[in-house]
Amino acid sequence: MKKEIEPLSRNGARWFNSIGDLAEAMETTRDNVQILINMPGCPYTTVPGREKPFYVEFKIAEFLDSITNYNPKM
Repeated sequence: MKKEIEPLSRNGARWFNSIGDLAEAMETTRDNVQILINMPGCPYTTVPGREKPFYVEFKIAEFLDSITNYNPKM
């Protein structure tokens, strides 16, 4: 049985601290998420007392949109 992705938080966002969970939510591979996270400017937040950073799904989507070039076919 497939593990469910965590539900939206109170403000409508999902927070991930695991690359595997973020990759599953984005429907891609861990390698692709690791490449994305290693890019300069990738948004994350830290929580005092926690080692790993947290990634907010909609901020990652905004970052992806900002670095993507769309070339429509004519």
